[in-house]
Amino acid sequence: MNKWKRLLIVGVILSLAMMLLFPSIAAADEVTVSIDAPAEVGEGTDFIARVNITEVTNFDACNYDITYDPLILEVTDVTDGIIGETVIPVGMWGFVPAETQGTIRVIQNVPGLSGASGSGYLSEIHFHVVGAYCNTSDITLSDGILSDNTATEIPATWVGDSVHVNTTLDAEFSASPLEGVAGVTGFTFTDATTGCTPPYTYEWDFDNDGAVDSTAASPTHIYANAGTYTVSLTVTDACGNTDIESKENYIMIVVVISGDVNGDGYVNELDMWLVAEHFGESDSPGWIPEDVCRNGVISVLDMIVIGQHWTG
Repeated sequence: MNKWKRLLIVGVILSLAMMLLFPSIAAADEVTVSIDAPAEVGEGTDFIARVNITEVTNFDACNYDITYDPLILEVTDVTDGIIGETVIPVGMWGFVPAETQGTIRVIQNVPGLSGASGSGYLSEIHFHVVGAYCNTSDITLSDGILSDNTATEIPATWVGDSVHVNTTLDAEFSASPLEGVAGVTGFTFTDATTGCTPPYTYEWDFDNDGAVDSTAASPTHIYANAGTYTVSLTVTDACGNTDIESKENYIMIVVVISGDVNGDGYVNELDMWLVAEHFGESDSPGWIPEDVCRNGVISVLDMIVIGQHWTG
């Protein structure tokens, strides 16, 4: 065997060995084209899915199909992409077959001969959600071809994505009671948030000062001072969606003089009469004015407190 044949065989063996030992070297020029869509979308909403592309050299043209479930999604538009600083125009797009939702074909070409290098996205696909809550649609890429400015095909891996239809996140809550006494009444706030993807996280602001007062789902709070309070709840779902519910002038807090059952500013016989009318009642639901001692029983003890604070 002559020297040149031996060298050729050795070269082939070395090349194969390098490909086996370092497969990434063999595929160094391969790029990845992938759909980037939100994981969660709301019923009846619009969203954009990008056709991303990793680092590419001298990109010039491409065509590809995007397939989706037409019972869940519909395509309303396809707009230009950008690689590096070069705009990648959408030369043509349409349904395959024509006028039938489910698959679109996109054709693109960079004007001139310089090509585009870098990473970015080929296009943006504009979707409208027509499906109902809990539906899921794959968005797949197929029949894709990339070429450079010498009309040489660029090796590529094509990767799809999927979206899940959810209801729009709607933060909501209630409170009980809505009126009470400063430093006494405990207010229970109950979360009633719906939509998107639980579990939720919570940020309660009981006095609208911008500070987070609680992160519990249904907290209890006692207000120290009299006044009217606006309450806000910020809810974040498992996918990072956020909604805020704010109820203005929602909680009313008053200061009650001990023994002033009727709240007229005086402690006198009128307060005694009100206690007498409820005398003997027990297990009162929460705090009521006649229960001056706040022990759950309306009794002679309440009359004693009125006597101690008598103002005439």
